[in-house]
Amino acid sequence: MLVILLLLTMRPVQAEDTLPPSYQWGRGYHIPAYHLTLGGYTKASYSSFKDGVQQAGLEDLSLFISWNPFSRLRLFSELELEDLFTLGGVASFTDAFKVERLYADFLINHEFKLRFGKTLTPFSRWNILHAAPLVWTSSRPMITKGNVVPQHSTGLSVFYNSSLFEHDFNVTLFADDSADLELTKDEYEFNYAFGGRVNYQLSRDLNIGSSFVAAQIDVQNGVDWQHTLGVDFLWQKNQFELQLESFFNLAPNYNTHNHYGLYLQGVVPLFEQIFAVGRYEYMYGNKNNHAVYERSQAVPIHVGVVGLAWRPAPPLVLKVEYRFGKNNQFNAPSGVLTSIAMFF
Repeated sequence: MLVILLLLTMRPVQAEDTLPPSYQWGRGYHIPAYHLTLGGYTKASYSSFKDGVQQAGLEDLSLFISWNPFSRLRLFSELELEDLFTLGGVASFTDAFKVERLYADFLINHEFKLRFGKTLTPFSRWNILHAAPLVWTSSRPMITKGNVVPQHSTGLSVFYNSSLFEHDFNVTLFADDSADLELTKDEYEFNYAFGGRVNYQLSRDLNIGSSFVAAQIDVQNGVDWQHTLGVDFLWQKNQFELQLESFFNLAPNYNTHNHYGLYLQGVVPLFEQIFAVGRYEYMYGNKNNHAVYERSQAVPIHVGVVGLAWRPAPPLVLKVEYRFGKNNQFNAPSGVLTSIAMFF
């Protein structure tokens, strides 16, 4: 059976196989003879917070490895060194090393794809496209940091990409078994979970989406299930952008409280690839940002972000922003944040 599968997925010799290796800034190093591409991105940051705390260092150094050994099979990994250099010194390799993504894609046809391994949880837009050179701010919105829905899932995913009424229509379903399959432990992760995401291109400029996750989580007296629903949209036209993400998290029992929140972010082009960015965030949750919450600790958290982003070249972005808020000292402390990020 395995031999038959390999024969069905074998890649015929193509003209590109004889091309020499080449490098393109932002797209990596491509070796056609082996159907292999090496790339990645890096992010360095400096932040000065209102309470006097300063942070600086090499926040992310990610390596992408993409290999297509057969026409229907793609293997991908993202290996990351996180906070390798900081004001506190150099982290050990063991502490800094993270397996951000590691999976195999099998293309059934032009519409269906199966994926097995560790990937980004298909909940919200930010989490799917969170690489530093792709986003507009140095900071992540509170609701995308992983304490609402973990950023990663490990298991099986099914992708359906087609069109509906001549507009793009995408569906993702996943089943997670991080408790048994996870290679490295994350700060927030599922025990078990299942869910999905639907995205529809309502018009040329507007995409709308919805996500759902049911997850087994750790609570004070053991484990329980929680359910989270998300709704989002993205509007883009002439370099203007407006994006909203919201979620509602149904608490598993009376001793824990429901979570809900949103962010609304706008981008306005100024001149010479310089953009103004503004974001408002709201979350009703625990101000100490723990994974298990007591009802009495729930507070409304408000955050505002104003900043600039300069993209002198497509793979490169420099950002500066000021963040402020109320009840935000633990989740998103007030201060100035700067960063430089680049695909290589």
